[in-house]
Amino acid sequence: MPSCVIKWCKNNTTLQKKCQGITFHRFPTGNEPWKDDWIRIIRNCRGQEDWSPSKSSVVCNIHFDQNDLYTTSKGRRRLVIYAVPKLEPSSPSISPIIVSEQPSGSCTTPLSSAQIPPQPTIGLEAVDCKQPLLWDSPRKLRLKNIINKKNKLIETHRKKIKSLNQKVRRLRNRNRYLKDKLKKLKQDNFIDTDV
Repeated sequence: MPSCVIKWCKNNTTLQKKCQGITFHRFPTGNEPWKDDWIRIIRNCRGQEDWSPSKSSVVCNIHFDQNDLYTTSKGRRRLVIYAVPKLEPSSPSISPIIVSEQPSGSCTTPLSSAQIPPQPTIGLEAVDCKQPLLWDSPRKLRLKNIINKKNKLIETHRKKIKSLNQKVRRLRNRNRYLKDKLKKLKQDNFIDTDV
């Protein structure tokens, strides 16, 4: 019976069902900076500096922005990359949703299309990634760093392409020069035509 690890949240998998709008999300694996952000936020919220997540630790969807969630083609709700819980310690601005358990244990109210958030769209062309802003979240800062690294990589590739094009032009000119010399030597009969 995993329950949400946010201290004041009472949502758990036995009382809340997906059809009631509550989904639970495990801590990220394979991406340590992202996981560390989650752990830092949860530790601050719980007031426990030595807290660490277990394999069954989950955070419910009410602790994320709607833009951080999307629905897959099979109807599963997922988090976008680098989404972090939004609640800071001692400021539970979202009250937890507590739904009484239904006697049959089944869901009778499916999610409407208005409850399902649209998939996020990311437009990188309008983002100014040069300077971090004071109000940028850790996720936004990390994404800006990634964009800056990609832009540097693109610039490096452009320079490499430019130098390779110059090299190709030089080799073509040299090849043309050597063909002209060979042709001239053949015309002056210094080289056999068999060569």
